[in-house]
Amino acid sequence: MQPVRVDAGRGLAWFRGGIDLVLRNPVPLGVIALLFVICTSVVSLVPILGWLATAVLVPVLGGGYMVALHEEHEGRGAQIEHLFRGFQDNDRFVQLMLLGLPGVVAFVLFGVLLVVMVGAAVLQMGLAAALSGAAADPTALGVGLLAAIALGLVLMLAAITLVLFAVPRVMLDRVDAITAMKESLSASLVNVGALLVFGLLFIVALLALLVATVLVGWIPILGQLAAFAAWLAFGVGWIAVSNAGVYLAWRDQWPGGVPPPAA
Repeated sequence: MQPVRVDAGRGLAWFRGGIDLVLRNPVPLGVIALLFVICTSVVSLVPILGWLATAVLVPVLGGGYMVALHEEHEGRGAQIEHLFRGFQDNDRFVQLMLLGLPGVVAFVLFGVLLVVMVGAAVLQMGLAAALSGAAADPTALGVGLLAAIALGLVLMLAAITLVLFAVPRVMLDRVDAITAMKESLSASLVNVGALLVFGLLFIVALLALLVATVLVGWIPILGQLAAFAAWLAFGVGWIAVSNAGVYLAWRDQWPGGVPPPAA
C-alpha cells in the first residue's frame, strides 16, 4: 500500500497532535518513554555488542510504543505493559528485529569510512612530509574527518527514513519488514516537506532548552539540578512526542490501514 501525499503543514499538525496525544494520558505514556530511555541506555553499556543490541532493541520497543499510542488514540487507554508487546508477539518480534538492520549497516559503513578516509589523510600527510621534509600539515586529516562525518550523517538519515514509518506498518498493519522499509522510504521522499517541518520543530525546542539551561546553569547546585531535570524531562518528552507524531503521520499516510483493537 503506497503512502498518501500530504502537504508540508501536516508536519506541524503531527507535532502539535503528538503533544496533545501524550498529554491526554501523560503518566503511562511518560513512564513508557522513561523505560524506553532506561532500557536502551543500559543495553548500550554492554561491551562490544551493546550498540548492536541497542539497534535491534529500539524498533522492538518502538513497536510496543505504537500499540500504546494506538490504544490511547482509540480511547481504550495506554498501559505501561504495552511497551513490551513487541516481545510477546513472536511473529512481530522477528519482523521488528529486522528493522534494526539499517542502523547496524549504517554504523558499520560509517566505521569503515572513518578508517579509510582518515587513514588515507594520515598517509597523505606522511608522504607529503617525507617528500618535502617539512612538518606534516594537519589540514588533510581535518578534511578527511569532516568528509567521513558528512557521509556518516547521510547514512544515518538513510537508515532513519527506512525505519521511521516501518515500525507502525510492521506492528500495527502486520506488514513484513522489507515491504515496510520500502514504503517508509517512499513516504519519507514523498512527504519530505512535512518531515522537515516536523523535525525542525524539535530542533527549535532543543535550542530553546539550551538557552534556558545556560541561563539557569550559573546558579550553584540548584541551577545544575534544574538543568539536569530539564534535560531528563526533555529526553523523555522527545521520545514520547516523536513517537506520537510518527503514529499520527502513519494514520495520515496510510488511512486505509488503521488496525482493529490490539489483542
